[in-house]
Amino acid sequence: MADEEIKKVEMTDVGAAGGTPAAETAKPTGTAPTAEEFQAFQAQVEELRKQLKAVNSESAGRRKKLEEIEAAEAKRKQAELSELDQLKAKLAEQEKARLVAEGKASEALIRHAVEMAAATMKFHNPEIAYHLLDMAEVSIGEDGKVTGVEDALKKLVKSDPYLVGNGTAAAPETDAGKRGTGKPDAKAREEEIRKRYRITG
Repeated sequence: MADEEIKKVEMTDVGAAGGTPAAETAKPTGTAPTAEEFQAFQAQVEELRKQLKAVNSESAGRRKKLEEIEAAEAKRKQAELSELDQLKAKLAEQEKARLVAEGKASEALIRHAVEMAAATMKFHNPEIAYHLLDMAEVSIGEDGKVTGVEDALKKLVKSDPYLVGNGTAAAPETDAGKRGTGKPDAKAREEEIRKRYRITG
């Protein structure tokens, strides 16, 4: 009760002094903006949006132009590199073709020399002599002539005398049932060689 009486006395004193209670003098702090203030704020926001859009558009244009320049430069470098690679590939292809052609020409030249010499030395089949010959001793000189053929053929005759017309040694038997009989079988040996090296004719 004492507190209520004191409060009443204070309110009476304030009224007597011409004042107003604290509850009546307090003003709200969150007042709503007027229509004019809201429109002005919206106009500012819209202007800022336009400015931001313009800046973004300008930046996008510069970025696109830069990308186009970089793409053109990369394409130019790629074209130069591609041209160089194409030239290298063409040269490599030509070199490969040259080596293949030289190899075939050398093989044909050596084969002709061997078969001619084998025919002169009375080989039954010069083609078989070519396939059995040790080519390590055969070569083509700088003058384009084949050397070492005669010596290589002589070694072949020595190891396989049945390959020539006047050979007297028996050829190795290809039939397991006939091995050890000592009978010459040059024809069977020739057939075996033909199959091994796929010789036709």
